[in-house]
Amino acid sequence: MQTALLRRMLRFISDLWRSVRKEDVQLNVRLGLGDPADTGQLWAVVGPIAGILADVEGAAIAIVPDFVDATVELDSRGSIRLTPLHILSLAAALLFSPPVWRGLRAAKRVR
Repeated sequence: MQTALLRRMLRFISDLWRSVRKEDVQLNVRLGLGDPADTGQLWAVVGPIAGILADVEGAAIAIVPDFVDATVELDSRGSIRLTPLHILSLAAALLFSPPVWRGLRAAKRVR
C-alpha cells in the first residue's frame, strides 16, 4: 500500500510541475556559512538536492557552495504561470485516488 501511495504522490508532483507554464526559468543559488567545515556539512545535505534539481526539465537550477564567505545569494529570472483550475483538478484527482484512501484508512488503524 505504501508504495502505491508514494507512486501516486510522485505522479501528482510530476503532473503539477508539468502543469506550470515556465518561460526561461533560471535559478542560481550560492550558499556558504563562513566556516568550511560547517559549509561542508550543509553541502552534504544540499548537494544531492542540487544534483536532482540540476536535471529538472523546464528550468535551469544551480546551487553551489561557497566555502570562504558566509553568504546566501539568490539570482533568478523567468516567468511562471499557474492555472488555479488545473491545480484544483490535479488535487481533486489526488484526493479521490484509491491509494490515498487506502493510506488514510491504514493511518487511522495505526492510531
